[in-house]
Amino acid sequence: MKFKLVNPRAYAVYSGMVPGFVAGHFDRNEVEVDLNRLCVEAGVDIVYDSIVDFDPVGKTATGETGAS
Repeated sequence: MKFKLVNPRAYAVYSGMVPGFVAGHFDRNEVEVDLNRLCVEAGVDIVYDSIVDFDPVGKTATGETGAS
């Protein structure tokens, strides 16, 4: 089984660095994680979507686009 990462954007903010960003210690590009690159390196598929329904029993998630 191949894993999938579902996120609406290609980048995610690393929350642990937000205080340093707000204080001016880091630039925006330093606090963002390139999800596409991360997924390629990890062998994970990336799906650009937002989850709107999750069924833990059936082990399915449905995105805004209708993809599951």
